[in-house]
Amino acid sequence: MGGIVKKLTVALAAAVVLSLVALLSGALGDSGVQADGNKKSKVGVMTFVEDGLYSEVKKVGKSTLERGNDNIKVKIKTKKLISNGVYTVWWVIFNNPAGCATTPCDLPDIGNPAAEVAIIWADAGVAEDNGKIEFEGELKTGQAGIDELPAGALHNGMLTNPMGAQVENHIVFHGDAANATPQWFLDDSTGDPNVCNVNIGTPDDPVIVCPLAQLARQVP
Repeated sequence: MGGIVKKLTVALAAAVVLSLVALLSGALGDSGVQADGNKKSKVGVMTFVEDGLYSEVKKVGKSTLERGNDNIKVKIKTKKLISNGVYTVWWVIFNNPAGCATTPCDLPDIGNPAAEVAIIWADAGVAEDNGKIEFEGELKTGQAGIDELPAGALHNGMLTNPMGAQVENHIVFHGDAANATPQWFLDDSTGDPNVCNVNIGTPDDPVIVCPLAQLARQVP
């Protein structure tokens, strides 16, 4: 699971130019408490370019998150993706936002132990001919959430604070589905070698991952 953690940490280069806080401040949407006590919120899905620098701030989809006492659920509808491309979605969860260096939590806090970050597979799929795709995911708290993951799906940490965590969903591109193997749909570094060739390590100690395409942020 080191690939996705290191990838997001190295993407701090993007924060030097334009931070997530600034870029996503306009993406926050509606929220409310339902009759069953669950909290539901909607935000925009934002574009992201492969080299770790944010593209023009542009909302390309919608993400709806529902929080319960022991789980979280997400539904994502987005577009502007590569036709017939394989994409995975990842939970990036800051279980303790109070421990983050900024509010909301930003990329530097990926490696901040006080933020109690978890990065867990959420869903995967293939974009339609028109570049659109829909994802759904549910994650339970603790080991129960890990136990329900598909065999081989990568994960690091657990969900411990469903109502109070900052929850992000990161959409990663792996290549054309015509060439896909099952593992393309389960981790962050397996895919077409001409696509998944982003080195976020060093020349002497390379860490090769697939590119981050889009993301959505849900603050508590």
